[in-house]
Amino acid sequence: MQILTAFALSAVLSVSTTAGTWLQGVDPHQAISGLPGQEGWRSAVTAAAPGVHPPDPAAASPAEVRRFFAGLSGRQGRELALRAPGVVGNLDGVPPELRYAANEPAAKTAPRGARLLGYDSRGDGRVIVVFGDLASVRHIAVIVPGSGWTLDTVLASTGRHRPDRRSPRAARRDSPAGSGRARGSARLARL
Repeated sequence: MQILTAFALSAVLSVSTTAGTWLQGVDPHQAISGLPGQEGWRSAVTAAAPGVHPPDPAAASPAEVRRFFAGLSGRQGRELALRAPGVVGNLDGVPPELRYAANEPAAKTAPRGARLLGYDSRGDGRVIVVFGDLASVRHIAVIVPGSGWTLDTVLASTGRHRPDRRSPRAARRDSPAGSGRARGSARLARL
């Protein structure tokens, strides 16, 4: 009888804690804004390409970023990828080869044949894993893991299946704010 009572008490505590969390809308995931290393972006550009005015990573369009990088020499772009990998490796508009170079240190944890088009280990983590050649593709498959996934889980799962060479695949991990396990909403499931 004591075991049954302890089990019932445990179940009541578990259910009430979970229900209370859902009702309060507590989200264990903190929103992260900006790019990793964004605060050092201007000084990195000044060191890699003196006299060149950098775009604001938070406000520049991909076209503006593309124009900025097109104006750099190959050496300047590579040096900027080394000095500011968090920005270069995640900013839309940066040439893919420079993004891969900036994310190269993190790619050691990726499956064989994978290249990281984006990588941010802050919070739950964000990653864009690419298999194949983005320059010559006609179709791209995108996998968006659900809540409760970790960066390690995404990197491990992308290596399970070998895509064919004509169809690069990307896996991006970036759960919407408020979508942790402790929160359920039909709104998040709709497209």
